[in-house]
Amino acid sequence: MNRIFKVIVSFILLSSVHAYAEDVELLLENGSVWNGVIGQTVTIEYENKGQVIKVEGELVRATKMYIMVANKVEDKFVYIDKILSISSKDSSTPQASDKTTPAENLDDYDSKPIDSSPSTVKRSKEGELPKGFFILPMEGMVGHLMRPTELRELVEHIDENYGPGQIIVLKVNSGGGIGHVWSDIRDFVFEARERHRIVAWVESAISAAAMTVYCCDEIYYTSLGEVGSCSGYRGSPNNPLSPEEQQVMITEMEKVISSSSRSLLIAGCMFMSDRVLSYSKDPQSGEITYYDTLEGDTILSNYGENMTLYAEQAVEAGLADGIANSVEELAEQLNLPKLDNPEEYELSPLGRELFAKWEKTFKEWEEEGPKLFDQFVNGNVSGNTEKKQLDQRIRAGKEILKWAESVGETGIYLTPPLNQENVNRMNRLILELEHQKTLADD
Repeated sequence: MNRIFKVIVSFILLSSVHAYAEDVELLLENGSVWNGVIGQTVTIEYENKGQVIKVEGELVRATKMYIMVANKVEDKFVYIDKILSISSKDSSTPQASDKTTPAENLDDYDSKPIDSSPSTVKRSKEGELPKGFFILPMEGMVGHLMRPTELRELVEHIDENYGPGQIIVLKVNSGGGIGHVWSDIRDFVFEARERHRIVAWVESAISAAAMTVYCCDEIYYTSLGEVGSCSGYRGSPNNPLSPEEQQVMITEMEKVISSSSRSLLIAGCMFMSDRVLSYSKDPQSGEITYYDTLEGDTILSNYGENMTLYAEQAVEAGLADGIANSVEELAEQLNLPKLDNPEEYELSPLGRELFAKWEKTFKEWEEEGPKLFDQFVNGNVSGNTEKKQLDQRIRAGKEILKWAESVGETGIYLTPPLNQENVNRMNRLILELEHQKTLADD
């Protein structure tokens, strides 16, 4: 029997073990608290640019700053301070308009029980809601140039200086890389999503980079953008992971995708060439039905290929949120107010600066590192006495140790690797060379 997956339904059915167990409490702008659960159908009225907009759908995500509601046609991000009313078809769920319950402090909203006694609502300064966004380039090989360090530093800066609810754009152009580093990126993206809106803006995202894209709240392509084709292997493409190991990766991706309303079927098709994906779209309602067979009207992935989705194809299939070729077009897609100067949409250049700094450091190491290792380990130095040669080797070794400190967690992925084991060996070799120097003739 063919398995038929519909948008949203696939998320609810396959994630119901934890989705329905997650209670939600929303502190609204008027001081009232709405109680519900992830997975229920809600009707929301909210204000946007002076207009009152009504949306109904499944409540698929909720944070302190915003919620995500998904229906057959689209996903909607709604900032909580813009919500005018929220109701549920479940009459047993308390509604915000039925009873107001002041919360004692918005900072403690996620972890402390609601105090039902009369009190004055106290709110910490949450920071202004965004009129723009921050861009962090995520380029090059995952593990080398594309890593979690710059994202962590950028988010820390935003938390301290702008407050939660900001938009962080990951501008991805990467052919993939090291799976362990993707796991680190994934974990931090999900942490950041709890207080910020994380958006992928894709030029090219292959393999581990594609997996990163699906961690984000929203996905936008450039017109020539591509996402997909995950190939797991050890060391080289000639040593692929076994089908069982590939399935582990697929399961990890399904967990990631379950945080959105996208079809879980895309995970297997990106990894395995014996899995297929097609879909049909209802011309009236726009409802999309996905199939793990070729029976749909449009084929996204056929036998013998690892699925890669391109811009128009992904948007039409409901697996991307839009196409943007400029900052101004991206701002429009994100429903930000129109600005006379499009450059003002980028609230700070810090993200670009952090990446540029690391890219410069990495390229300098690629050039200098092998030379230093040749001098230090192989003794390829030019001194005309033994003591001078030992001096040059020791200086090279100490220079490598400085590099190891500056590259930090990424050192293990460099060539030669600067992991802790090698650092310990270098320290021992330096001590040995210094001892030889005391015995050497001038």
